[in-house]
Amino acid sequence: MAIIDTGKDREEQRQRLVLLAEREKELDKLRLELSQRESFLETRMQHEKKQLETREQQVFDSLEKRQQALSQHEMVANQRQELIERELADQRVQLLKEREELTSQKKTVDDLKRELTLEKQSLTEESQKTLQGNSKKFVGSALSLLNAKETRFHTISSVWAILGASALLVGVIVAVLTMVSSADTFHSASGAGLAYYFFHLFRGLVVVGLCGVLSRYAFVFSKSYMHESLKIGERAHAIRFGEFYLDTYGANAQWSEVKEAFAHWNISGQSAFSQAESDDVDPAVTGAASKLVEKALDAAVSLGKKN
Repeated sequence: MAIIDTGKDREEQRQRLVLLAEREKELDKLRLELSQRESFLETRMQHEKKQLETREQQVFDSLEKRQQALSQHEMVANQRQELIERELADQRVQLLKEREELTSQKKTVDDLKRELTLEKQSLTEESQKTLQGNSKKFVGSALSLLNAKETRFHTISSVWAILGASALLVGVIVAVLTMVSSADTFHSASGAGLAYYFFHLFRGLVVVGLCGVLSRYAFVFSKSYMHESLKIGERAHAIRFGEFYLDTYGANAQWSEVKEAFAHWNISGQSAFSQAESDDVDPAVTGAASKLVEKALDAAVSLGKKN
């Protein structure tokens, strides 16, 4: 029994050893597979590690490049900012200078304006005083000249009027004396006919006619000089009105207003002498005188034939 048990134990041990050998083989296979897997995993891990390192290097390089670019951009931006700040500072300084210059120029312009205003006022006052002084001189000289002309023309008109009246008086006296002397001569002369009487009468009428023509010329010239004297008086009145305007508004009067005030002193119009030239000889008077002379001659001739 003991031997049988020993054989069985040996068989069991042998089987166990076989099983253990098989398990060892399996374990070796497993170890081999594990080693292979470990090597594969290690290779893979190294490959992935290299890839990761490469990617990390690339990322690091890209980050470094970006950082360099950013630093360059930041540097450029800082430089631009500094440049802009310097330009702004320069512009502020320039603006302050220009503002100071404008302020000084404005002050200078204001001073010049005040000086110009004062100078204009002084010049205006001086010009007004000069205008008043010159106008008074002009008005005085013009009035003195016009008064002298008015007096002279009035005197000449009076002289011509006296001359005309004297011519009329002389004509009347000559007519009366001619009639009286003709009658006395006719009665005292023996054999004198009416023709002799009418001859003396006609001679007296010629003298009377000449005296009448002279009287008419004298009265025409007297009228003309009187008309000019009155016109000069009107001019003097217009100048006195302008002088009154200057005395009243001289401080504020302008040149156009002064011209308007003195616009009517030189009164335009046809002179009385030009009218007198056309009216010196009256056609009606000359016609009547010629007819009277013809009738007197015809009467004298007819009476002479009868005698």
